[in-house]
Amino acid sequence: MTSLVRPHCSQCIYWVPDNPATTGHCHRYPPAVYASTGTGMGSQKFPTVDHHAWCGEWSDDKARLDELTRRSMAAAASRRS
Repeated sequence: MTSLVRPHCSQCIYWVPDNPATTGHCHRYPPAVYASTGTGMGSQKFPTVDHHAWCGEWSDDKARLDELTRRSMAAAASRRS
């Protein structure tokens, strides 16, 4: 039987590593709001994932990342003017 090799989060364009890079944060979607159990105060956080985790959203398409970056910069520039 052949095992399926899946790309890891550490290889994805949406993963931002911590230091050390054994964990990181997935920036595929906006951060979620979490409430602290102690204070009830809310905070925004990106999901923390291990470097060897994987998901169905993985992408290493640099052209796609470049296009998303261009769109984001254009939107930010239009808001400033």
